[in-house]
Amino acid sequence: MSLDVQTLCYFTTDRNIINNQVVIEEFTHELFLGENELTTSNGKVYPYTQLYDCCYRQLSGTIYFLQLYTISGIITFQTNQNPKSFIDAIFAKKGL
Repeated sequence: MSLDVQTLCYFTTDRNIINNQVVIEEFTHELFLGENELTTSNGKVYPYTQLYDCCYRQLSGTIYFLQLYTISGIITFQTNQNPKSFIDAIFAKKGL
């Protein structure tokens, strides 16, 4: 887990059935806080001009959902870190 407010680690989960067995794989990614946009480690870019709001919900003791409200819809990232300081940094970059 990253402690830097400029990045937020998030994960995705793939579930597949292989040889009649459910195989669950977790992949870790990062969300980078840039000067004018948020960028994922797999190259998706979310400019601040297209970001209306963001919030988070705690699903359990260690799982959080970070939600970005964009002109394209709501983008959700699942993370093990409390994203409050990351959201505060986003609002500071946007000038809110």
